[in-house]
Amino acid sequence: MLSGEVPDTGSLRGDVLAVLRRISAGLAEIGLETVCGLIGDYFADSELFARLQDDFLYARANVMVTILKRAAERGQVRADISPRIATLPIDLFRHELFVSRTPASEHVIAEIVDDVFLPLVEACPGSPR
Repeated sequence: MLSGEVPDTGSLRGDVLAVLRRISAGLAEIGLETVCGLIGDYFADSELFARLQDDFLYARANVMVTILKRAAERGQVRADISPRIATLPIDLFRHELFVSRTPASEHVIAEIVDDVFLPLVEACPGSPR
C-alpha cells in the first residue's frame, strides 16, 4: 500500500494527500475483510509480526521522512519534527480504519492533512497551502 515512488507533487499537502489516497486505494482493492484477517494472523505469529513492522510500520516512517525532507528544502516545514509527528497522518488514517471499519473518506483524509498535520509542521503557521 506504500509501494512505489514517494509522491513528489511539489507541495507537502499534495504529497501527504497522495500517500493517504494510495493507502486508501490499496485497502479498497484488497478488501477490509482480507486486511483484518491478515492483521489477526500477524499478531498471532511473532515472525509475521516482525515482517509487518518491516513492510508497513518502517516503510511509512521512511516515506514521511522523505516527504518532510523535501518540504524542508522548499521551506514549508519546521526542522524539528519528531518521528511521532512525521508519521501522524498515516497513524490517524489507520485509527480511522479501525474505528469506522472502512478506509478513510476523501473528507477525512483532507481533515487529517489540513486540520491536524499541516498546522503541526508548517514553517509559518497559517501560511497558504
